[in-house]
Parts: sequence; C-alpha cells; structure tokens
Amino acid sequence: MLAGSPDFPDPETVTSRIAPAEGAENDLPYGQAVWTALPRHVPSTCALDSAILNLINIRRSHEATGGNIQEFQKAIFPSVQSLLNPPGDAVKAPLANSIVRDIVSALAVRTIPEQVAILYIMGVSIRWQISPTQYNYDAMPEWLRPTPSQIFNRHAAWLDTLAWPSARERLCRADKWEGKDVLVRRICEKTFSVNWPYEAADIFLHDKTEPSLNPVFEQHIRNGKNWTLGREIKDILI
Repeated sequence: MLAGSPDFPDPETVTSRIAPAEGAENDLPYGQAVWTALPRHVPSTCALDSAILNLINIRRSHEATGGNIQEFQKAIFPSVQSLLNPPGDAVKAPLANSIVRDIVSALAVRTIPEQVAILYIMGVSIRWQISPTQYNYDAMPEWLRPTPSQIFNRHAAWLDTLAWPSARERLCRADKWEGKDVLVRRICEKTFSVNWPYEAADIFLHDKTEPSLNPVFEQHIRNGKNWTLGREIKDILI
C-alpha cells in the first residue's frame, strides 16, 4: 500500500491471457496463428507515421540477431526510466526511449499519467509488431489488438494508436483517415485522459533498482473504459 493512497483497490493479475480480438481469428488463412497477423500499413502520411514505421523497421533489423532480447524480456517493460530520465536509458531500453522521444513528445501530452499510459500502450503494441510472438500478443490489452480491418486493409500507422477498436475498425474499413491525424492530435492535447484518480507519484514504485509501474496503475490503464477524449472526437471518427 502506498503512503497517502489508503483506498487503493487490490490489484488483479494484469498479465493473464485474454481472448483474441473479436472476429480477427475467423478471417485469417487456415492454420495462421492470430498473433502472426500484423497490421498492414501504407507509406508514411505524417510525422507520427514516420516515427512509428521507422522505429518498427529499425528494431526489426535487430530482432534476427537477438538485439532486442535485453529490453523485450525484462521484467519491467516498457522502461519508465525512459520517461523519467531519457538520456540514462537510451542504451538499455532503446525502444522505450525512442517512443518517449518520437511519439509521446509528438502527441504533446503534458500530464504524467497520460504520458506513462501512452508509453506503456505503444511499448507493448510496437514490441509485438517487431516480434510477433504469442507472448507479446497476449501482453497487449484485448482492446489494443488489431481489428480485422487493421489486418486486411492498408492504413496509416497512426490509426493503430487509437485506443478504441470500433473507431480503428471504422476508419480503416472506410479509408476516412486521410488528413485527420492533426485534428486527432489537437483533441488529444486538450482532452485526452486516462482518469487516474490518485496522485501522479503513486504511478511508480521505487523499491527496485529502477522505477517500475504500480500494478494498480497498470491495471487501470489496461482497462479501455478509463481512456477518454472530448466529445468533439465523434465528428472525426464518424
């Protein structure tokens, strides 16, 4: 129990497996495992696309030689040290460090709970796209796993960052995503919240050699119902 937060709920296990994204496994070729079906992307359409695609391609080149093992198999993933002290974590956690430098900063989210949530979600999503194993697939929250349209329709990579699967499915299926990345980013800057009800300091645990996520916070951000945006997002996603 953290000091100053006497009402924390008991954390549930956050690494348990969850069923595949609804519908995705039914549309794959016979015998293909759902965790091997990666999203299909068009060439970069914006700066955020470039950051995501470059990061995936660079770290994939290290995958064949085992260059990602040190970071990907750590008990603490992604490294929150990359957010708290970026220069000190560039070598030990290059994926997390790049997400902070090129993605979290590009989204211009200023509040700590939301920055950590983006780092966590992008970390587990991009790790799977670099190394599509069943373990890495299962580590993603169910709502983050790709929808059928993400797998079968070529789309902008930034769409994969949306926390709402129905929105991702609709936008990828209807090709309505062009030019909307700037509008979505502006709405995120103003209204995006993970609705963390405790102090920002309670997000982290400091009883190890490096900071780690409080399991209560990890459980909180793995619940898609806690991710909200302003009502104006509906005009973009419809």
